[in-house]
Amino acid sequence: MKRKIMVLLTAALVCGIFSACGGTEGESGLKPESSVSSESEERFEAENAPEIPGLTYENSMALEYASGFAVHYYNDGYALIDVEDSAQYLIVPEGSEVPEVLSEDIIVLQKPFDNIFMSTSSPMALFEALGCVDSIGFSATEEADWSIESAVEAMQNGDIKYAGAFNEPDYEMLTDGGCSLAIEDVMITYSPEVQEMLESLGIPVFIDMSSYEDHPLGRTEWIKAYSVLFDKEEEAESFFDEQAEKVSEAENYEKTDKTVAFFYIKSDGTAAVRNTTDYMVKMIDMAGGKYIYDEPPADASGSNITISMEEFYDVASDADYLIYNTSLGGEIESTNDLIALNELFADFKAVQDGNVYTTNKLLYQATDSLADFIGDVHQMLTGGSDIKFLKKIG
Repeated sequence: MKRKIMVLLTAALVCGIFSACGGTEGESGLKPESSVSSESEERFEAENAPEIPGLTYENSMALEYASGFAVHYYNDGYALIDVEDSAQYLIVPEGSEVPEVLSEDIIVLQKPFDNIFMSTSSPMALFEALGCVDSIGFSATEEADWSIESAVEAMQNGDIKYAGAFNEPDYEMLTDGGCSLAIEDVMITYSPEVQEMLESLGIPVFIDMSSYEDHPLGRTEWIKAYSVLFDKEEEAESFFDEQAEKVSEAENYEKTDKTVAFFYIKSDGTAAVRNTTDYMVKMIDMAGGKYIYDEPPADASGSNITISMEEFYDVASDADYLIYNTSLGGEIESTNDLIALNELFADFKAVQDGNVYTTNKLLYQATDSLADFIGDVHQMLTGGSDIKFLKKIG
């Protein structure tokens, strides 16, 4: 398997598998080790596109914010999606031959892509923006847990079927249904036997690493990676430009100097906070807020950083606002629920002032409208009430 997978599996064992690390929807907090290395940056320059015997390199896709993937184009409609610290995917046109000599690191994806297994929910909004929801035949998210209307309708109509959780898929359903591709997030690396089984059944696995982008538009720009699967690069470019303009407008919000903690409490009682390099922290800053950390905690790596409750109290007890991440920490309905997790919360300024908010399930599925979340945080900081992604609890 790839070095990245071995790194993640080792980290999972250290954390006690993902019940201790926490995380779904690619938010586990395990970040690629080499994501900021010069070697990695060079890999994504156009002149370093891999040589593929029998194919001629033509050009590379222009990207503005995303750093986790690159797209290189070759003659006769071939393309290669290079996902940082994961894998390289050769997109082969329908009816075309697979090159005879390929690196063992390259995974072949043969068009067309029908009955895709959408094992992670975050790309669905991007598929909707591309008009490609009809290419999805199976989901690891149940109907009640979707916040994207086209996904709900497709499941109600039977066009998308629930095929089991990401770590316990219904292999018979997928094979009988002609599944051509499984789209997973990094959590699949905790269940390598699932990936191996899918691949042994002839279902290639594409791992989405968008949650590791350090800018919200980096997440949204992954629409360009998926556009290559369907020859919809122009549509992706147009959509992304619209979203970039909205985020640019959001960057004009006036700074409030009000401090914000974005966190959740893990099953072992520790607190998980966001790294200062994370896209969520960037959105809080864009909204006019000030994150509780100016610099990453010592030895910080990944999007979520685990600290003791005492350490969290020291840095967040005076924060003006608390945002509890229910996607990872579970639902809480009141500040009493928060205090039940740890009595120290009773002394938090935000709890005493009534400035505690929770996220909803829409947040991690809304990769197509992150500018709206920035607006929500600004509304929270300025006393507004027109909020979509957050809920105030008392």
